[in-house]
Amino acid sequence: MRTLKGYDGNVTRLAFSPDGRELATLCEDHAVRIWEAATGRQLRTLKGVTSVRFTPDGKCLAGLSGTDSVKIWDAVSGLELRSISIQGHTKPVLAVAFSRDGKLLATASEDQTVRVRHVPPR
Repeated sequence: MRTLKGYDGNVTRLAFSPDGRELATLCEDHAVRIWEAATGRQLRTLKGVTSVRFTPDGKCLAGLSGTDSVKIWDAVSGLELRSISIQGHTKPVLAVAFSRDGKLLATASEDQTVRVRHVPPR
């Protein structure tokens, strides 16, 4: 059992990588911390995010950034790869999810809608 420490507020979201080796945690401070699950060692931090999800292949992380885009980061380096527009919601977006094959992206909003769009190829 591990205890992960180093937060500046409550942890609001969790996501394991598909292989279970990493755990992404999102805190109220809008920082995603990526942890090595086996050791509890913090690997990297991504800032300015309000939701987090690994892509189905585990190679990337997706996070809501502001109200109009989902940012995609390389899961190993933490480098931002691209931003996907999620315009169309009339209230803040709360969550993001990928289809099993990673080709579709769903966003859920306080406007009581879920929008599904194609993910552009890398």
